[in-house]
Amino acid sequence: MAFTHQITTNWQRGNDQFSKAVSKSADGEINRSIAVADGQTALLVSLALDVSEVKSLVIVADKAMTLKTNSSSVPDDTIALVAGEPYVWWDGSPATCLLTVDVTALYVANASGDDGTLEIRALQDSTP
Repeated sequence: MAFTHQITTNWQRGNDQFSKAVSKSADGEINRSIAVADGQTALLVSLALDVSEVKSLVIVADKAMTLKTNSSSVPDDTIALVAGEPYVWWDGSPATCLLTVDVTALYVANASGDDGTLEIRALQDSTP
């Protein structure tokens, strides 16, 4: 069964506007909503992502959070999330994917002053 993610970018200034959609499909999908308490410094989240097979990735938190991959003390990647601002990447994107190595675990920190929720949506080819 194939899953499809559609990523839409909108831009507007007054009456001047445009919208562009990109669709990506693959047979594997990860959808996670993770509650992260305020003051959490290294919440362990089991997550398996083969970065060479990821077709689309969206990460957003409703509070400012920091993600570390594979280790909380010596992470392969560190991603600082601004509250409410999604990180969006897709295969073919002009942006560089912030995940540089395969992920087996995430460590999440929340020092925002409030409990928050981390949302992860990923599409990957599980049978390349």
